[in-house]
Amino acid sequence: MTTPPSPQLKFATKAAPLPKRLKHAQEAGFRHAELFLNNKHLDQWKGLAELAEQYNLNYGLHFPNRPPLSPKQLKKSVKLYRRLDCDAMVIHHPMYQLYGQDLLDIDPDLCLAVENHRLNLKNFWQWAASNRYLTLDVEHMWKYTLKQGHFDLLLKTLKKFLKQHGSQVRRVHLPGYHPSGKEHQPISFNPRLGKKVFTALANIDYQGLVVSETRPTLQTVDLLKQDVDLYQHWLKKRTAKLLKKR
Repeated sequence: MTTPPSPQLKFATKAAPLPKRLKHAQEAGFRHAELFLNNKHLDQWKGLAELAEQYNLNYGLHFPNRPPLSPKQLKKSVKLYRRLDCDAMVIHHPMYQLYGQDLLDIDPDLCLAVENHRLNLKNFWQWAASNRYLTLDVEHMWKYTLKQGHFDLLLKTLKKFLKQHGSQVRRVHLPGYHPSGKEHQPISFNPRLGKKVFTALANIDYQGLVVSETRPTLQTVDLLKQDVDLYQHWLKKRTAKLLKKR
């Protein structure tokens, strides 16, 4: 029997490493989560790892956003990365400048995926060209780089970016953004955006995490489940389309 083709991208939620957040993610049907870390989490990395392992989730990490971090905390972040068998760790550019080389000195095989932020168009392309591994934040690109331009401009820029730099992308942040709307909303708040980005990523055989980066107040089981349902609906249609082409 022929195995149905399916995209290899992995849909994830972003969550603080807390029992309530991980429990909600699992109950909603997520199988992947990006753990958003702070300095205190690193001090308690063993307990955090034990907590994470209680849930049927696979993990990626988001490195803390604020200094200072001690050499011991850097080592603990690497230990957590390895303990949870992560394939990439998101890191903001200022933190990469401060700690990137130190982290790579601890473990040269770390995948540190530098995220885009409030970049103008010129700096956006410089960011893409100057970092080995990337975290693409679609909301940041639309709001700050493209100045909340037309949806068609977003798709055109996304496709150009993926054609030139898709091989460097190790993580994608995908909130349900609308121009002039609030940041960090569930992707189900903009299903058209979600489906178009899923398809663009699948078309380049992207195999990393796509994270519905939702603020904590909106991480209810019902809203998380709506995200999962959106992804599953897209996946079903995508798989059927690929089967039809065979």
